[in-house]
Amino acid sequence: MVPNFLIRTLSASFTNHRNGNHHKDATFTVSYLIDTCGVSPKLARELSNRVNLKNPDGPNAVIDLLSNYGCSKSQLAKLLEIHSTLLSANAENTLLPKLKFFRSIGVSDSDLPKILISGRYILFRSLKKCLVPRYEVLRSVLFDDKEVVRSKAVWKSRFEVSQFYEVFRGDIFQKDEFPCE
Repeated sequence: MVPNFLIRTLSASFTNHRNGNHHKDATFTVSYLIDTCGVSPKLARELSNRVNLKNPDGPNAVIDLLSNYGCSKSQLAKLLEIHSTLLSANAENTLLPKLKFFRSIGVSDSDLPKILISGRYILFRSLKKCLVPRYEVLRSVLFDDKEVVRSKAVWKSRFEVSQFYEVFRGDIFQKDEFPCE
């Protein structure tokens, strides 16, 4: 049988070791957010409570990808304020398909960051189950990709597709902007 004092000593040792690593990771996260992402020190400390970066590889891939799609450093900081976990996302598998989709329907690099910032949940919604179906609903009414891109409502909404369809179509037809079918 192991004496209680030994259990407490070992337990405290493991806890201190774990807390030391957490502090090291939190310090890295704060300095990374300030130096690389352009967030304020106060915001970096707040965000470090919600996201824990261990190394720069994944976050750098996210930043490079968003930069290639038109995000400035200040827009990136705003995105991180809204979505602290964005830097933990898988750039290639999670973000890239959505960004390619937006580019394919004609969203410009100057408009994309605005859509991402105003559509709070857009990067965390399913492309196949949410974004594409919403686009298709709007496209069926507006008939033009340029008009779909201009209509920010499709990207801001948190409704499921069936609810979105009912609300959006009802909203359009109440305003008499389009003739009823």
